[in-house]
Amino acid sequence: MEQGTIRDRLIAVLHWAIQHDTFSPSQARTLAFNVGNRHGKRQMSFIIEGGGYICLAGMHFNGNIVDRDEFSMGIKEIGLVNPAEVIEEIKDGRYYAKTLDQLTDSEFDQLIALLDSIN
Repeated sequence: MEQGTIRDRLIAVLHWAIQHDTFSPSQARTLAFNVGNRHGKRQMSFIIEGGGYICLAGMHFNGNIVDRDEFSMGIKEIGLVNPAEVIEEIKDGRYYAKTLDQLTDSEFDQLIALLDSIN
């Protein structure tokens, strides 16, 4: 990937989050921000290095297991979570298995579409 991919993708996600009113600041030790979902819960955190955290427990979906399963399937397809993970066994979430610059353009587009689907 060319220099600036992480920066460009973080800016794209940040703009998306602001446009969809799902942005929230993060309480992390590093520069980061959160993206919420239609349930008003934090869904993903993005850190300046291009990694982040994905909230996968049912509580982040207000117990809506269908929403959780659809989101989890999409995240697995993109490769942000190991496909072998058993989502039902995750107590809160997982750190990204890939950084934003490790995603192909197609996978990044899928991520944005997935964010659209949860909001």
